Amino acid sequence: MSVSKKKVYFNLRHSSRERMWDTARVSSSVCEPVFPSVKQKASISRVGKQNWRIKYRKKLRNMAIKYLPLINYQRVDPVAQKADLLYMWGAFPKGCDKSYVVEIENPYVFSYYDPRTIELRMSKIKELLRKSKYITYLCQASYHHSIHLYGEEFRDKSMTFPPFMEANYEKRKVRKKETIDFLFIGMDWVRKGGPYLLEAFSRLQDTNARLKIISSVDDQTKEKYAKDKRITFLPPQPREVLLNDIYPNSDVFVMPSFHESFPIVVLEALSYGLGLIVTDVYGTPELIPKQENGRLLPHPILEPEFFDGYRVVDCNKIHPGIFTKEYADKGIVHHKFVDDIEKALEAGMKDSFIWQEKSTALFKNHYAPSMWEDRMKHILK
Repeated sequence: MSVSKKKVYFNLRHSSRERMWDTARVSSSVCEPVFPSVKQKASISRVGKQNWRIKYRKKLRNMAIKYLPLINYQRVDPVAQKADLLYMWGAFPKGCDKSYVVEIENPYVFSYYDPRTIELRMSKIKELLRKSKYITYLCQASYHHSIHLYGEEFRDKSMTFPPFMEANYEKRKVRKKETIDFLFIGMDWVRKGGPYLLEAFSRLQDTNARLKIISSVDDQTKEKYAKDKRITFLPPQPREVLLNDIYPNSDVFVMPSFHESFPIVVLEALSYGLGLIVTDVYGTPELIPKQENGRLLPHPILEPEFFDGYRVVDCNKIHPGIFTKEYADKGIVHHKFVDDIEKALEAGMKDSFIWQEKSTALFKNHYAPSMWEDRMKHILK
């Protein structure tokens, strides 16, 4: 006799990230997903110009967050009443008293990434966490940081739960060629370290190196590097193009970012078996353990801390927008960072195929779809 699956409502919004929509869709193997009445909005559409209403609402919200110690509550769709359990991302449910699971990108999500609010509203946040059925974390850094911040009492109902990702290494193109193709993808060009990557790559003497930049890059920067025909600039691309054309035809993914939690774009690159060159920040070291599948760049500004005995370079105590304005966007050149990126690129020219084998093995052993399904079953049981 078949056992009926638990009904789980996923609190999706039209602007929810792709990984959230993916979670809800693939969860059908372990539960009966309940969707709100919204349509998905592709991430690429957020890059374009926004109308004045959206800009005005964002401005009002940011002003409120700046001056008021607000906790992130999200109203759920009335259809949630039909579910047995709610699945929330970085927020607590509003308008529904059902049991809920809450996923944490980093422990500041409940305060709109404002650490001051965490301090002021700590007792209330803990009360809401106690009501949750389970707490999940995108990465080990978030898990240990949250236990450090919120307390030991939550450990027994906590688990690291990386996002679902297909075994995309099976789609990689088998190519016999001399060139090594480096890839950068990032919506926030400055904060993701794009200018530093260009400077470092331009120093490479190897004519077999190629660099594809997919981002919103200003015309002045494009003109500066126009003579280097090894560099290709593309605007933000639809996800289907990235997954079916860009990743499979690349060798090494590079993102010297200043500010991250657990970058899904790097996990995507890992799923394709690409070598990785990334900055040592928050959860990124988990995607490049022992640097066997690439190079981990020392953060040019921040020093590591220890949370719950776990080493973390915590950028998240500073809001991404403020971090960019205060550190990354002032024209300050971190020369050693450029040197570190250049050395990593040189290593990639020699070891990219070894890195690719190690990335594929890491994905199979830690992020395979079957492992994701087992974790989801455990959370929902």
